[in-house]
Amino acid sequence: KHEVAETLVKNISSKDKKIKVLNGSGGDGIAAKVKGILEKDGYKVSKIADNPELIDNTVIRVSEDGMGKDIKTYFENASIEVAELEDGVDIIVIVGKADAQISAE
Repeated sequence: KHEVAETLVKNISSKDKKIKVLNGSGGDGIAAKVKGILEKDGYKVSKIADNPELIDNTVIRVSEDGMGKDIKTYFENASIEVAELEDGVDIIVIVGKADAQISAE
């Protein structure tokens, strides 16, 4: 008997996760803007800050495989990577230059 469950990709909601948004786009107030968009939709953003380096495309770092897919839909060409994150953070969104024009629409 085959175990099918292992091959199904998990899709874990980010709504009850602690999210940190970093601005890697170089634009002003981008992290705050993304925080506002996410919170309006029911996500919890615990922290915003500037990313030390600028990046082109948004990167979503998650502490567990299957997380972040619902957040990815807000960004163009975003990628998700599983990584060791700091304590008290489940997801880190580093907003890249491609999403510097993000709006609440």
